Amino acid sequence: MLAPHYTSGAMSDYRKALVSAERELTDVNAQIVQLQRRSAQLESTIAGLKSLMGETPGVDERSLTELIRTVLKGNSRFMGVDQVAINVRLLGGQLPSGTASVATILNRLVKSGEVEQGLTDTNYVAYKWKEFTPKLGYNRLPGRDKK
Repeated sequence: MLAPHYTSGAMSDYRKALVSAERELTDVNAQIVQLQRRSAQLESTIAGLKSLMGETPGVDERSLTELIRTVLKGNSRFMGVDQVAINVRLLGGQLPSGTASVATILNRLVKSGEVEQGLTDTNYVAYKWKEFTPKLGYNRLPGRDKK
């Protein structure tokens, strides 16, 4: 197979298109993160208001892990296991084994890199959602050496 022949002008156009696409992807990913956070905040607000109005939440069909992700995405501060569990219940999540299952899932999410572990204001172990930062691997064209 013959290698394609590129002119320097074509390579320059490709580089510009690549840089533009990378910038747009970064912007789109940032918008996705903001929309996910806002969606989670609204879910929590709706659940809290329903609770204040005496309405009991229906059973949420999402997995416990997904509910925990939603709770953490909707809060920018560190949350203790009990706080996360209360918010999961407000969203309609079931906790058959109490907070133990929440703690186990939170620790798994820390190991996977989705969640950050830290301390609350009162020095209790707490958890916070890590913001997604895309890392683009297209900064160099294949076969080109760094200068």
